[in-house]
Amino acid sequence: MDDKFARERHLVELLMRRLDHAVFRYSNPNDKPNVETGLDVVADTVLGRIGIQVTVLDTGSKDGKTRAKEKSVYREGGGVYGGWAQNDKTLLLAAISRRIERKAVASTTPGFDKVWLLISCGVPELGSVVSTFAVTSSLTAKDLDTATTALSKSKYDCVFLHSILGVEHALFQWEPNTGWTKNVQEEPSEMRSPSFWDFQRFTKKCG
Repeated sequence: MDDKFARERHLVELLMRRLDHAVFRYSNPNDKPNVETGLDVVADTVLGRIGIQVTVLDTGSKDGKTRAKEKSVYREGGGVYGGWAQNDKTLLLAAISRRIERKAVASTTPGFDKVWLLISCGVPELGSVVSTFAVTSSLTAKDLDTATTALSKSKYDCVFLHSILGVEHALFQWEPNTGWTKNVQEEPSEMRSPSFWDFQRFTKKCG
């Protein structure tokens, strides 16, 4: 299993766990020579065969630049990247809009019952924690509807913005007929997933 597919599959697994969807098998749609589907992970589920395009949100002012810098610091053994979590809603919406505009046109690859786009943020991976972290507590479904009009031209059946590490466990979901909805998962303290701040403390110990 190549590293890229392994990372993307893991992000899809976290989404499916959050959705409580049973998955029978994951596979790489691009594992054959000269085959490019435009998708990253295939999930055979109770809903049918789903082709999923996976992307990670870079919350910096230039798409991809902040995450690349954080990864570079980590690879070079420079310790914890000296950045800040994105808590400016205007800048966060701009970052989400840029990412969606780049991914808005889904392929019409045959053989899938549904095609999804997954945007993951707050990714629990050294070299990605700060640059992908989004403070979603003030972010509403209406905000996303206004900022992501490019989705009106897409062929996605669903788009997800999944906050994995965060001050809240938020999952935003878009569908063509309903637009965006927001769900915040409330967990008992003994079942609480690690937060962004837990992960930051961990990385400082390892830095």
